[in-house]
Amino acid sequence: MIEDITRNKCELVEDFYLVFQPIFKICPAGSPKIVDYEILLRAADHRFPKDRFQNIIKNEKQNGIFLTWFAEEVVELALRFPQKRFDINIEPQQLFYQSTWDFFSKLSLYSDQFIIEITERAPLYFEYSSKNAIILESSLSKIKSLGYKVALDDVGSGQNSLGEVVKNYQNIDRLKFSMVCFNNMDDQLELNFLKSWIKLSKEYELEIVVEGIETKEMSGKLLEDSCYCLQQGFYWQVPEGVDSLG
Repeated sequence: MIEDITRNKCELVEDFYLVFQPIFKICPAGSPKIVDYEILLRAADHRFPKDRFQNIIKNEKQNGIFLTWFAEEVVELALRFPQKRFDINIEPQQLFYQSTWDFFSKLSLYSDQFIIEITERAPLYFEYSSKNAIILESSLSKIKSLGYKVALDDVGSGQNSLGEVVKNYQNIDRLKFSMVCFNNMDDQLELNFLKSWIKLSKEYELEIVVEGIETKEMSGKLLEDSCYCLQQGFYWQVPEGVDSLG
């Protein structure tokens, strides 16, 4: 039985590894400062294994096997880098599974080092009769009760809408806004849209991270327009292995 579990685990997460992309605090004066690192999953081709991962989270058993491996990796991180903080992406689909909540409970010993980042994708596979069966509000509250900070990824897209932010702001610490989602939009229109999210974040006392910063000009434009926020993207640093954490 133990041999079967070990073999299944090895096959499921074969060639998976983690990389890290820093999030910087940018101010008009002073040097940029790293506040935390987003943990990103990669496979043999050095890309996010999207199709494999979506297949993994189709059911409880596979999700549990993956999170058992992932927990080992992130606990080692917490112990090795006790002064650093990391962001963990969780799909709404995973919130259906007890194995995910077991993962949160196990990791709660180090909850002050982790931000749980809920992605924008609506759940695809579940045993309930309606997608409305997932209640984001209760999930966020439960995660917060375990001592974690909570972020919503790619606000303004998918199910991480303005309405969800307003409804759940008391259980949210950070919003993430992706410039990549608006690559085909006029620059000024894109900036105005971002400003509205920054204004909302200030009103509700939430951090906001602008991700997808790819050029010096893009980063500087935010400062020119007084969009003081956290920044993340290839301009600052591409995702790198654990040795990059120092």
